Amino acid sequence: MENQQHHYEQDQYRKDQEASNPEPARKDNRDSQALAALVLGILAVFGLLNGFGINTFISLVLGITGLFLAAASLKRGPDSMAQAGKVLSIIATILSAIILITCLIAFASGSSFGSFRYINQTTVMPRVMMHRFWF
Repeated sequence: MENQQHHYEQDQYRKDQEASNPEPARKDNRDSQALAALVLGILAVFGLLNGFGINTFISLVLGITGLFLAAASLKRGPDSMAQAGKVLSIIATILSAIILITCLIAFASGSSFGSFRYINQTTVMPRVMMHRFWF
């Protein structure tokens, strides 16, 4: 065992290779931002496809966050993951904003309350009245 370790320490070829080929600077920060932008864009789009309600708010937040991360990653240089994350985040942000505005307009006009009253008057009341009439 000592002979192998001694040989490894005296290996001149290995030392020359390590000295001539230092590890290139890694671009982990840009890659991680691009990956995060892509993941947030995908989650935002799938959140919209899952249903409305709180998912729309979550998709809006994820889409805006994905836009900021994609913009920060694209400032350092072109990256396909960041570009895809930017496109998905834009789509999710626009769609969730349209859905939220539509829901707010429908809620403000009272359309849901009117249909709730109409359903209750037509289905519940005749049964109660017929029950009293026949018995």
